Amino acid sequence: EERQRRAVTAQQLLDNPVLREAVLAEETRILNQLRTASLADKELHTRLVIAFQISSAVSRNLWAFIQDGREATQQINLRGKRID
Repeated sequence: EERQRRAVTAQQLLDNPVLREAVLAEETRILNQLRTASLADKELHTRLVIAFQISSAVSRNLWAFIQDGREATQQINLRGKRID
């Protein structure tokens, strides 16, 4: 089923050390820029916050795909069992 394939792919991405390293490096760069940005530069702060939120959303969506795939697997397993 498609949901299970997406879950496997999402898990592979989250398990990929190169991707994890790249995401961590980018989030660290964003947070460092946020720490050193002038408080008066509201536009920069806004852009950095949005960038961090997008990065977090990608990881959150990958986890959601994994959970959805697990749920799909459970549903398939339940369909295969008879209840008398």
